[in-house]
Amino acid sequence: MGEAYHALDVSLVASRQEGGPKTVLESLAAGVPLVTTRVGQAPELVADGENGLLSDVDDVDSLTAAVLRLHADATLGGRLRTAGRLTAEANADERLDGRWAGLLDGFVQKGSSRVD
Repeated sequence: MGEAYHALDVSLVASRQEGGPKTVLESLAAGVPLVTTRVGQAPELVADGENGLLSDVDDVDSLTAAVLRLHADATLGGRLRTAGRLTAEANADERLDGRWAGLLDGFVQKGSSRVD
């Protein structure tokens, strides 16, 4: 998959509804400039103009303008690549393990196999 991502000039995620979308983090991790709709976790991961470009769902004009903006501004693409990788690294599974443990602490009993 990495080879496929590196062949892209831009990753366009035009989803209307998503749980992830997984493609957002994959694009950021691969350093591919990202244009995505505000679905799923995208608005939590993408800061518009900083590590990607956000558009409203079904806003074809905004999506098109964002792709054209990246095409016209190589500097913007470079900034998004660098910031995107940092975002992906900060959200890597091994970085989130401690946060999940803290969230689940108290919900799950640790170290006991006893069943009453």
